[in-house]
Amino acid sequence: MELVSRQTGVHLEKLNAETRLLQDIGCDGDDAAILMMEFVRSFHVDAQNFELGKHLGSEGWDMRPWVLWRDALSPAPNGL
Repeated sequence: MELVSRQTGVHLEKLNAETRLLQDIGCDGDDAAILMMEFVRSFHVDAQNFELGKHLGSEGWDMRPWVLWRDALSPAPNGL
């Protein structure tokens, strides 16, 4: 838990074995990827088959749903 505390800035006293990265301490995207890389390096974990994208969100806000919604409400340009 010291590693998580050091990488996220969350006080050690607030972490326990049940702490969830995203839901409890808001660690996702690049921050979570860096944490996982540090975990792998520190504990010599074989992460060869670990796919970050399956377990961690992307950095920033996903604009795709908004763009699709916006485009659905916009009238088609003339000539289309």
